[in-house]
Amino acid sequence: MIADASNNAAFCAKLEEALLDDLRTTSIQGVNSRISLALQDADGSLRAGLSGTTSYGWLRVTMLWVSADHRRSGVGSQLMHDAIELSLERGCHAAWLETSNPQARAFYEDLGFEAFAELANDAGAMPESHTRWFLRRNLMSSQLGESP
Repeated sequence: MIADASNNAAFCAKLEEALLDDLRTTSIQGVNSRISLALQDADGSLRAGLSGTTSYGWLRVTMLWVSADHRRSGVGSQLMHDAIELSLERGCHAAWLETSNPQARAFYEDLGFEAFAELANDAGAMPESHTRWFLRRNLMSSQLGESP
């Protein structure tokens, strides 16, 4: 029986573990691990964070968030820098991410990312004019914003 596991947080972890175990039997891959970085206040309140994974030599940034009162302070750039440094230590050569926020796209492009694909809603599809951009960056240069 197929069940809806949308609200089961443990399901995604189990599914990922099963997939990765299967992939390891058929493919040589680099270190597959998580990167989770957080900026918290003394009281434990989250102010910014980054989540990503590394595998096959790639860093995938899945989430980057900075609270409104910490934006434009360099925190987002520092989180990206730290994630890149960790991924380089794990043997990564490149990074990729996706965003549908035009301001976020500009932020990533300022860090040396380039768009390699996009998904745009067709005319009449809701929300209208929604686009998701996919960006990548060579990591052989560890300086953010510096061309590889």
